[in-house]
Amino acid sequence: EFLTSVQKQFPQSPLKVVETKYYLLITDLDPASSQQYLKYLDSLYDEMCRAFAIPLGKNLWAGKCIVATFQKQADFLRFEKESMKNNFDSTKSQGLCHAQNDGEVVISAWKGDLTAHFAGALVHETSHGFVARYRSDLKASSWLNEGMADWIANRIVKSDSLQARQAQSAKLVQERRSLDGFFQQAQISGDQYGIASSMVGILLEI
Repeated sequence: EFLTSVQKQFPQSPLKVVETKYYLLITDLDPASSQQYLKYLDSLYDEMCRAFAIPLGKNLWAGKCIVATFQKQADFLRFEKESMKNNFDSTKSQGLCHAQNDGEVVISAWKGDLTAHFAGALVHETSHGFVARYRSDLKASSWLNEGMADWIANRIVKSDSLQARQAQSAKLVQERRSLDGFFQQAQISGDQYGIASSMVGILLEI
């Protein structure tokens, strides 16, 4: 019903729905691109199950995870405002995760011309949805949530940016000789994401 209502809001660019084992994808991207991004999301799911010691094949979603992807930023913003009733500024976001109290998870993202960045953002945001469904609806610590998202995005969509962020964060920690409340912050700062992904990497190797 939700996807049907979204389709009605975009009559000028018909949105296709693709259903898989874990996801309901609604998108205006071409079929080949949609399949490629779904492969990323399937790989994400299996890797997250391994990381959290969840049996492969077990469905952690409440039903299925809804993923809405758009070619244009304007359509992404319209979806956020009209379908998700999102009143905060999303103009600086490539993607967002909406984890509801009833267990429903909705991921939204826009592609534009940033193909690799879009894929990484899509995986990053979907990992937040997975973490939100793990064990309970209690919110995970920011450092763990963001660190896991960056770690898994780099594992699924190969990029050199993670190593650069980790090196930059390590340099800042050395200069400050402090983690600046890293483990207690409700939301870690951008320059701490490298620390977070490094921490997650270490924990997964233990």
